[in-house]
Amino acid sequence: GKYGHAAIFHLVKHNTNQGAVDCMLCNLPDSTKDKPSLLRHQNVVTFFHEFGHIMHGLCSEGIGNSTRLAKCPRDFVEAPSQMLENWVWQKEILERLSKH
Repeated sequence: GKYGHAAIFHLVKHNTNQGAVDCMLCNLPDSTKDKPSLLRHQNVVTFFHEFGHIMHGLCSEGIGNSTRLAKCPRDFVEAPSQMLENWVWQKEILERLSKH
């Protein structure tokens, strides 16, 4: 069946030879051959929130240190995601990112 919620997955951990590779999985509305996929505002909020987790993982320095996602302090793990969510409440930003 379909995955019931949005999530990120770490496919390759950051190591001395390669940066991290992460994946975001979201259920978004389907497009058809006649109509593009139109996201509801809550879909955009969710996308930005999960993308915040991706950026947190990809931008963290070190290998398995205390700033990387699950290893960072619990009250900070959601901070990058919540910061990115702020952008979806600004009309100018949505207009710059929205295309059909």
